[in-house]
Amino acid sequence: KANGVTTQAADNVTMRHLIVENTGIYGIYLTLGRNVVVEDNVTFGIADAGIYIGMCQHTDVRRNELYDNVAGIESENSHDILIENNYVYRNTSGILAFTLPELPKKSSGNIIIRNNLISNNNIMNFGAKGSIVASVPPGSGAIVLAADDVIFENNIIRDNSLAGIIVAHHGAIPNMAKDPQVDPNPDRVKIL
Repeated sequence: KANGVTTQAADNVTMRHLIVENTGIYGIYLTLGRNVVVEDNVTFGIADAGIYIGMCQHTDVRRNELYDNVAGIESENSHDILIENNYVYRNTSGILAFTLPELPKKSSGNIIIRNNLISNNNIMNFGAKGSIVASVPPGSGAIVLAADDVIFENNIIRDNSLAGIIVAHHGAIPNMAKDPQVDPNPDRVKIL
């Protein structure tokens, strides 16, 4: 409900040439998958993430256009993720790399964010009240929240009114749940 295209625990999936518009909470919503490719899609008008990658491994997100969403692309508690050659603009925040508490997978790592155009992500946050994404500040090009081994490389990040890239720990989010199995701090983030 309220998702454009959803997969759960589906491996070796390719999603290509989709237009996902105003579907509600998520546009393209992937969870617990391996070897997934999401490319050449357009998503807009989404109240959470245009493309959501949750607890996935070996996922490539490339050449997508994302605008008028709360978050353009969100990687959450995932490993071995490539986010490349996307045009992410006019969202609340462009690209999110999060490690959140109280999920079955307890970490994030090896996330490469490269060759993206991340611009003008300044729209008001219209996320569902109480959701984590509702606390994302307008004007943020990209946010790393407690994720490890994230590399930003060769991106163009411009005209985001608050910050180009925010690197934060769980304490930056009001009322963030505590999970003793989750490291609340981001480690080994590189901006190249």
